[in-house]
Amino acid sequence: MWVRNGGLLSAATAALITAVIALGAWFFIAHRSDWRMWSAGASPVLAGAVTMGVMLIAGILLAFALSRAEAAILLGRQHGGDEGSGD
Repeated sequence: MWVRNGGLLSAATAALITAVIALGAWFFIAHRSDWRMWSAGASPVLAGAVTMGVMLIAGILLAFALSRAEAAILLGRQHGGDEGSGD
């Protein structure tokens, strides 16, 4: 059922993953003193931007992997039903 609206699901999932990763990065920066210690010479904005960039790239890769998995599921359903699924 959820695969039939795959495009909308992928967009919503990617947005959710990105939001969770962004909030996680903010929480990590705000509450980890050892993270702030190594970047004492750098500005907090720069340290935050680097962290957000890394987390955003991770989110994009995760969303891409989810999209590929979803495409494989859709392709499998087009070429025949799953064994034992009742299709």
